[in-house]
Amino acid sequence: MNTVILGTLIMLLSACANVELYVPKEGDTPHGYYAQQITPNSYLVSYETYKPITSEEVESLALRYAAELTRELKFGVFEVIHTDLEENVDLVESPELRGTTYASLHGSNTAVTPAYTREVRVKRVTLEILMSEPL
Repeated sequence: MNTVILGTLIMLLSACANVELYVPKEGDTPHGYYAQQITPNSYLVSYETYKPITSEEVESLALRYAAELTRELKFGVFEVIHTDLEENVDLVESPELRGTTYASLHGSNTAVTPAYTREVRVKRVTLEILMSEPL
């Protein structure tokens, strides 16, 4: 048990360097942490991002949220029952954008950004955690 707690503390400290990455997930953007309750003391805790960080950093950020959720729900410790790591490539299509037309001495011009498709790598870690030792 002490090994789990020590490992968690080390990961939490390394996650502190990634403050701008540690945000709650909002909308459809694949970035941030979130949780889904399974039972009163077990949750699926996930962190996903499209930003270029390692799988270890993604897992560290998920563990950080698991620790915060455990404390918020007034439990003393949590145990990771199962870990699932996914990495997917999504295609994001951006439509053609036309800017304002403006006049000049040489006629009128319209700024155009052509349509394009880009690949986005999304990494997601999902932890099944079991909380115990209520405070």
